[in-house]
Amino acid sequence: MRIDLTHVAYDARHACFRADAILHHGSHLRAITCAWHGPRDASFPEISVGLSNEARRARK
Repeated sequence: MRIDLTHVAYDARHACFRADAILHHGSHLRAITCAWHGPRDASFPEISVGLSNEARRARK
């Protein structure tokens, strides 16, 4: 499964990072929105891992 994160932004009101994501599973595509409550000063690799994990959880 491949996950493309799009429009990643910090949501100060909810103190989390939010992203729109597209999940690729074989020939199937699914668009979702996910949120990760990591530290505001996280590096982009940390943010992408946190959001990708949340996208995988949302898939189920």
